Amino acid sequence: MAQKIELGLYLEGDDARRFEEYMADPDRYDTPEGREMTRWVRAHGEELVKSIR
Repeated sequence: MAQKIELGLYLEGDDARRFEEYMADPDRYDTPEGREMTRWVRAHGEELVKSIR
């Protein structure tokens, strides 16, 4: 029988530090490019998920 897949994301070292910095002040990393990417994903995200399935 197949083993259950355990979902989770574990960050270590520099990745963990950078993530904590982002979570402390996410607006600091807000850029026009990031906002445009977010708009695109919101508009097309469902299509992307369907294409992966």
